[in-house]
Amino acid sequence: MSRIFRSGIARSRIHTQQLSPLLNPYAHRSLTTATSAPPLPKSPSPRRALWYARLGVAFVAHGLFWSFLGTYIAEQTIPFARALQSPSITDSDGTAVFERAADNNATVKILRSNPDYEEMNPWNTLTDERREKILTAGLLAGNGKIQYIRVWVNRNDGSTVLVLGLGRKLTGYPGTIHGGLIATIIDEALGRTALNVLPTRNVVTAKLTLTYKRPTIAQRPSELRPSPKEFVVLRTWVVEHTDYKAIVQGRLEDDEGRTLVESDAVFVVPKGWKLAELPREV
Repeated sequence: MSRIFRSGIARSRIHTQQLSPLLNPYAHRSLTTATSAPPLPKSPSPRRALWYARLGVAFVAHGLFWSFLGTYIAEQTIPFARALQSPSITDSDGTAVFERAADNNATVKILRSNPDYEEMNPWNTLTDERREKILTAGLLAGNGKIQYIRVWVNRNDGSTVLVLGLGRKLTGYPGTIHGGLIATIIDEALGRTALNVLPTRNVVTAKLTLTYKRPTIAQRPSELRPSPKEFVVLRTWVVEHTDYKAIVQGRLEDDEGRTLVESDAVFVVPKGWKLAELPREV
C-alpha cells in the first residue's frame, strides 16, 4: 500500500513539473528575457549602401540640370518678352538719347581711348538729297530703325568696327532683327572695309556668305531709354586683297562679345563699266 502511495506522489510531481509552464507562463518568459542578450542592429550591405549613394547623386544631378536649364531659358527669352511688352514706337528723332547711351557703352569707350582708331559718322557728311537715295542712311534710318551708327577705322590695317543700335521696326520675328536686314548692314560694312584697301572707290559684291549663330535682339526706342548694353558691334577685316579684289570677313557681336553672325565676302572692281566713286566717309 505504501509503495503504491509513493508511486502516486512521484507521478503527481512529474505531472506538476510538466504543467508548470502552462500554469505560470511568465516565469519561463522572464527567465528567457533575463538571460538572453538583445539582438544587434544589422548593418546595410555594401550593395545597398552603393545603391543609396548612386540615388543621391542622381537626385543632385537632376536638380542641377533643371536649374541650369531654367537659367538658360530665362536668359534667352527675357529679352523677347521685354521687347513684346514695350509700347509702340514713335517717329521722334531721339538722337541725343542714343548718343548718351552709346557714350556709356563699353566698346565705344575702348575705341575712343585707342589712338589707332579714327571715329566717323558715315551719315553726317551726306546731303539730305543724297541721304534719301541710300537705303541704310535714308529709308532704314531713324528711331525704331537704324537708331545709331558709328564707324571706327583702324589706321594701320584698314579694319573697321561699327557700333549699331537696331530698333524694333526692323524685326522679323517679334523682338528679333530681320535676317535680311542684318545681311544688308553686313554687306555694306564689309564693302566699306574693302574700299579701305583697294586703289579705287567703286567695288561690287561678288560673293557674300552669312552664318547666323544667335538671334539679334532689337534695341528699345528713345522714349524707353535704351540701355548702353543694347548696342551690337560689327567687326570687319581684310583677309587678302589685290588691286582688283578683296576678301573680307566680319563678325556681329552683342554687348557681351557673343557671336551673333559670322560673314565672309568677296568684292571686286567691275570690268568694262565704272560706278560713281563713293566718298571716303561713306
